[in-house]
Amino acid sequence: MRDSTRGYAAGQGVRVRAAHPMMMVAAAVTLAGGCGETGTRSAASPAADTAAAVPVTTASPAPGSYGAFAYADSSGARLLVLSEPTHPDSVVEAVCQSRARLPVRFVGHQARSPDDNGRQRASNFANEAGAVFEVARGSVRPDETCFLATAALLALGPLRTADSGPTAADSSCAPGDSARLSRAQARRVVSCARIGAVDELTHVVAVEFERRGDSALASLVLTDPDGMTSLDFPAVHQPEGDTWRVGDGGTFDSSAFDLLFIISGPSGRAIAVTWGAEEGESLTLAVSVTARDTFVPVVQGYRYWLQ
Repeated sequence: MRDSTRGYAAGQGVRVRAAHPMMMVAAAVTLAGGCGETGTRSAASPAADTAAAVPVTTASPAPGSYGAFAYADSSGARLLVLSEPTHPDSVVEAVCQSRARLPVRFVGHQARSPDDNGRQRASNFANEAGAVFEVARGSVRPDETCFLATAALLALGPLRTADSGPTAADSSCAPGDSARLSRAQARRVVSCARIGAVDELTHVVAVEFERRGDSALASLVLTDPDGMTSLDFPAVHQPEGDTWRVGDGGTFDSSAFDLLFIISGPSGRAIAVTWGAEEGESLTLAVSVTARDTFVPVVQGYRYWLQ
């Protein structure tokens, strides 16, 4: 079993090995999930397989007021949060990996069962502690990941889902995009792939830049007529190990991303994305309010599913 206590210091791009598995923090939101030395996860253990991202510095309002990530039960009728929203009653709708947008309502908290195996899957839904939401109309796809959006998030601008997945990830960036990205980071672009598109002018690309020594850098970039906004993932390259995620073998795989939605409006921008790997998926909602060229992660989580 791979040593899964390895993590990344958010905003530092530095891999760390701690005596206790790493806790990923997004502002004041603390999230459960993770893996221990043996590969088993207790319900109290935090996530270890997480991606480095820029630190939270400028987002407003408070991170939890934007919402939370959640996953569905086997019926698709209920959702269990992976992080607690500041005000559960402020959640308006669920936006899911299947691109479903459905109204939801908060129904209460459930306690952890002794049968909890620490896996955040539909099969363990009833055993894990957390806030539970009910789909008010329709249902989501069983076991899928969703983001529970609040009115505060939707006030930033129109929320738009995007065509995403392997087909989108096969599309290379336009030459003009690559040139602008290279200038913005002062690094040569090594690979660039479109992971989602809203229309012909609005899309998100996953970019890997050239390494400088052991300094690695990858980014997700929203490009539209108003400009480019970047969510950066610095890391330390490990030639014979992992760089960004457990199991990545030191390589950057753009097809592992799934873009849930983007927001681009007069009050700000936002992007919600999942990043899958062998042990689970890293979850990020990032916003840009004051610095229009940079996304700041405000809700981060981890969904652990290793069998």
